[in-house]
Amino acid sequence: MKQSHTRKMMGRWAGIAAALAATCGAAQAQSFPAHPLKMVVPFSAGATADTLGRMMARGMQDELGQSIVVENRVGAGSTIGATAVARSAPDGYTMLLGSGSTHTTAPVVYKQMPYDPVKDFQPIALIGTTSYVLMVNPKLPVQTLQELLAYARAHPQKVSYGSTGQGGAVHLATAMLESLANVQFLHVPYKGGAPAIADLLAGQIDFSLGTVETASLVNSGKLRALAVLGPNRLAGLPDVPTCVEAGVPGCVFPVWNAVFAPAGTPAPVVEKLVAAVQRVRALPQTQARLRELGYEPGTGGSAVLAKRIVEETEFMRKTAAAAGVAPQ
Repeated sequence: MKQSHTRKMMGRWAGIAAALAATCGAAQAQSFPAHPLKMVVPFSAGATADTLGRMMARGMQDELGQSIVVENRVGAGSTIGATAVARSAPDGYTMLLGSGSTHTTAPVVYKQMPYDPVKDFQPIALIGTTSYVLMVNPKLPVQTLQELLAYARAHPQKVSYGSTGQGGAVHLATAMLESLANVQFLHVPYKGGAPAIADLLAGQIDFSLGTVETASLVNSGKLRALAVLGPNRLAGLPDVPTCVEAGVPGCVFPVWNAVFAPAGTPAPVVEKLVAAVQRVRALPQTQARLRELGYEPGTGGSAVLAKRIVEETEFMRKTAAAAGVAPQ
């Protein structure tokens, strides 16, 4: 009898605790946000992702009625910034401008991860998708992707490329190209895309992967675009063929950016953040700017983004295995 009574009391207390938690969560959501928020961008200032993060922060602060401070925390293939958000209080006040680098490539190329991309984050919503563009310094004596590959085969591990960091998306995408085309390049990792492009312009490296935002550098003749690592040509560079069109079947690499919060963020707060991203994403000026940056606006909310991460991580594992990229 005593045990039965104890179980009943424990059940009652559990129910009361759950009710209190729900009440607190609802109260928190009603007052959220009560002070400024922070958007952590794990990419260097001036990079396309940084531009995207600042655009979303401006739009979301108008929707939420509080300022959003953008903080660049770069390094370790973008995992330093992601780690900081994963360890932040799950109250909705700290967000991450995430990408494939933070959520689908990092767990494939690093043996020890400081966070779990699925368990430690609450997906908010996808901002948009795009494709990498392979660009060379005009001094390199090549005009097409096939010429670059032939030149690299004739000079193994002499043709250098800059990435956003060891284990980052650019590194894995280029490793995929090496595997598919049977070539070897010299990898030069940087702490972000902006310094890599700067050294590419200066002739310190031979090529790199960037987004269509660098189209102005191509159109002005400062860089030469050889191929798009995506399923379709980009509107900003309509004359640049895809890798498949240029003779490398299967050379398609997904690129995207999205907003995340720490795992455990109360559902009502998550709903407010999802709604804010969706409203900003749907604005005509946001969609126009996304397309200027070479992105297609994303769709859906948390569930769509969560599904994408699971499916794409499996794709990255297969890609890394085929390219011979072992976890380090």
